[in-house]
Amino acid sequence: MVSKRLIEYREYKGWSQEELANKICVSKGTIAQLELKLSKYPSGKTLKGFRENTDCDILWLLTGEGAMIRSGELTAEEEEYTSKLIFIFREKGLEIKERIKGIIDDYLKMVKVKLN
Repeated sequence: MVSKRLIEYREYKGWSQEELANKICVSKGTIAQLELKLSKYPSGKTLKGFRENTDCDILWLLTGEGAMIRSGELTAEEEEYTSKLIFIFREKGLEIKERIKGIIDDYLKMVKVKLN
């Protein structure tokens, strides 16, 4: 669940809700809503803040797949996939889960190919 992983990351970094909110340019209320499961998924703005201002891996945050901490800068391929995820989270369509699942599946295939 996103809420559990968000708390895990924030506590790992030793940050308060307010400190995390300031780092990713959202309100403390946004972080609180996510942690309390009042919002099921982060917005595109929140994900963009994570990508640009933290070392948290967005794929891990959303799915639990991979490592919590990104190693180094994003590759062009990783940037493309995270950009797609952020774009989709900005939309509010009924097919969002299927679109997200497809992008994540593609990303995981790419990562597995790189590791082999």
